[in-house]
Amino acid sequence: MNWFSFVSLILMRLLAFTYSLLILVQSFNVNMGGITQLNAFIEHAQYHNEMYGDSLLDFIVDHYGASSLEHSQEHEGHDNLPFKDAKHLMASTHMSFLPTDIQFHLQPQLANQSTQNFFYKEPVTTFLQTVIFQPPKKA
Repeated sequence: MNWFSFVSLILMRLLAFTYSLLILVQSFNVNMGGITQLNAFIEHAQYHNEMYGDSLLDFIVDHYGASSLEHSQEHEGHDNLPFKDAKHLMASTHMSFLPTDIQFHLQPQLANQSTQNFFYKEPVTTFLQTVIFQPPKKA
């Protein structure tokens, strides 16, 4: 293995790792507005630690879990927490539209009412035709 193929192999693996990391970060729906509000997150977490003795996990469950609506009414300072707004989620939300007011009226067709639309005529040729390779006579 020469040095050029070794370097290209390392660069390809580094590029694949970088793309994988980028896709992972984007799947968390992290936006720049949320990153700039991390200071408010740290300050509010310290406030909860001093006032209520909450750990970081308790703070995350209270503010981002199922009981976040009830907890947001207890005290102020929840408006500027990062990743609380759903604006960054709307870009990746897919809505499926299913019309429910459409009615289908199906009429049954009998099998014997079908018409034949295939007419086969054997081509006339001067080539030698063997018994094995013959076209179908009826469709």
